[in-house]
Amino acid sequence: MASKHSSELSTLQAHLCQVHLGDDVAVEQLLASLIAGGHCLIQGAPGLGKTRLLRELSACLNLDFQRIQGTPDLMPSDITGSEIFNQADATFEFEPGPIFAQLCMFDELNRATPRTQAALLQAMEEGQVSAARTTHELPKPFFVAATQNPIEIEGTFPLPAAQLDRFMVRIDLQQPSTDCLTKILQLADAQVGPQLNADLLLDIQQQVLNVAIADDLVSQAAQLVSATHDHEDVQSGASPRGGQAMIKMAKGLAYLRAQQHVTPLDLRDAAAPVLRHRLSVAFHAMGQQIDSDGILEDIISRNPIS
Repeated sequence: MASKHSSELSTLQAHLCQVHLGDDVAVEQLLASLIAGGHCLIQGAPGLGKTRLLRELSACLNLDFQRIQGTPDLMPSDITGSEIFNQADATFEFEPGPIFAQLCMFDELNRATPRTQAALLQAMEEGQVSAARTTHELPKPFFVAATQNPIEIEGTFPLPAAQLDRFMVRIDLQQPSTDCLTKILQLADAQVGPQLNADLLLDIQQQVLNVAIADDLVSQAAQLVSATHDHEDVQSGASPRGGQAMIKMAKGLAYLRAQQHVTPLDLRDAAAPVLRHRLSVAFHAMGQQIDSDGILEDIISRNPIS
């Protein structure tokens, strides 16, 4: 049943909302993408608590956590690992890199060069890394949460479409209101969160796959993805992988909300975080300061999900 672990997830979600005040929607999207088996790109200005939120999530789930700092001099082998010569027996041994973690945070991914960014593609899509003609399986569960700062563009390398498409969702963190900021400034150390484990997460991920979704909603999701290619302000729309991600994200939201099946609301709530980073905005629209969120609002209004 979809609600088998709803109590544990509800407790975890409530705790994370206490850790990350003022943005409950972002917490829900993060958890939904995790239990749906996807990866997430978190976008927001420095100091909004991205690292703290991810560290607390990994601590509550008892996941192996590794943090990678994106810099222009970072090499692919610094992420995936490399062959090290063992003088004792005159053989090469593979030394795993930080990507071999159950929860891997890549901070400021857009500061790494395209070559280094590409090192994530196989890991995120296939759950494995190839080195010296040998394939190494990554741990399970495996979750990549990358961050990028949308304010500073100097010294950064925009993520290509192939890289963006590997992220199930892009979560946009908002600046807190004055009232929320006051609570943050008064916030004491958070209480110890629920102690769950990786096996529980794997069980939940398997159950999310079995959440029911009506054929009509699948058709509406396909129609929405197709509509991203026909909009006048879009240069290139979402891929079929984007449609698959929207279905998975909707299932994750439904499970998180203790539902037995996906509702139209789940699919609507999944649309923006799943599709916003998969749209390439046309040049004339960028000149008018139209962003992908605004375009998606227009597309969804023309193609309402019901």
